[in-house]
This record gives sequence, structure tokens and C-alpha cells, in this order.
Amino acid sequence: DAGAGVDGGQQATWDFSARTGDVRTLAGSGQRGSKDGFGQAASFDHPRGIAIDGDGNVIVTDKACIRKVSRDGTVTTIAGTRARCDFQDGPGDAALLNSPFGLAIDSNNNIIVADTCNQCIRQVNGDRAVSTLAGCGDKGFADGPGTHACFSGPQGVAVDSGGNIFVADSLNHCIRKVSADGHVSTFAGARLGGFADGPAGAARFDGPVDIAIH
Repeated sequence: DAGAGVDGGQQATWDFSARTGDVRTLAGSGQRGSKDGFGQAASFDHPRGIAIDGDGNVIVTDKACIRKVSRDGTVTTIAGTRARCDFQDGPGDAALLNSPFGLAIDSNNNIIVADTCNQCIRQVNGDRAVSTLAGCGDKGFADGPGTHACFSGPQGVAVDSGGNIFVADSLNHCIRKVSADGHVSTFAGARLGGFADGPAGAARFDGPVDIAIH
């Protein structure tokens, strides 16, 4: 078994052997930049989120981009551009993101992205087209269908086997659920920062930043 990670301080991605614990740099020069290329000829600008797709590629959120590190260490930018943090749906580098953070891969090998500063959840499909699944684009709180719902600093995302997306909605101090048909609901959390176990609506979180499903 093997795993992968990102090192935002060293502007690199790495992989490791779960059996031996050996770690090697997979890609990244150690200097800030946005260059695509092979291995240490490529550069990153504070990579943060990471996921592994169904083909074994490492997918990374990197400033305002989504980057792919193939199994041989070749880095390509699949969505967004480092030169501009903004919002725009569309194909590949015509799409714009703003400080994307968490990533997950769904059963169709689509990339699900928490686009943190755009306050929304985005999808990158196999053709590199970026679309908005949920989020009104303004910081706030509202349950409801798709882009009528609002988030506040969404960071972590995870996808279950039914295609439901769970979101660590950090500044709303709760866990949100985006159903497979795009409806957003509050799954757990009273929206008051703090700590409390209990029923979903009474439990309290304090700035949740990530989430996983097993």
C-alpha cells in the first residue's frame, strides 16, 4: 500500500510506502511557481488539498488551480489559473477558482472541490469542465437547492457511495450535505462554535476543516 501528501512549505508533493515508511518527493521544485512538467521540474504555490483518483493520479489544490500529478510524476494543470483568483465556470484554464482547499473523487472519477473563498462546491469532470454544484457565491448560511444554498468558508469535502457530498463548513461550524440531486441540508452542528456531543442539530463544532468517509 502507498499514500501521498502535500507539503505547502516546501511547495511539493510526496508519496510514501505504508509498508516501509519510505518517503520520496513525487513532484515540486521546492520553489513557488506554477510550472507544469516532470517531477522536480514542476512547481507549486502552497499546495493544500489532496486526493487520489481512480487511475492512481494525485490531484492537488494549488492556490487558484487544480493540478494533477500522474503516477510517473508528470504535473499538469487541469483547471484554473495561478494568475487570477476569481469565479467562472467553464473548460480547463478558462475556469476560475479562489483558494480551493479540500478535494474528493466521486464514483464517476469527477473531482469535487471545496472552493473556499468562492463559498461554493465545484466539480471538475473528465473533460476538465468546471461547474458549480452548490453555493450562492456569497458568505452566509442557507439550506436549499444548489446555488440557492450558502456556505461560509467550506474547506473539507467527502463523497459517499450514493454520490452525496459532505462538507466541513468551517465558519458556519457545521457539517453540510449536498445530496446527489444537488439539495443542500445541514447534516450536523448547531452553527455555534464550541464543543458538544449529542443529536445532530444540538452537536457543536468549532471551525471544522476536513471530513472523511470510510
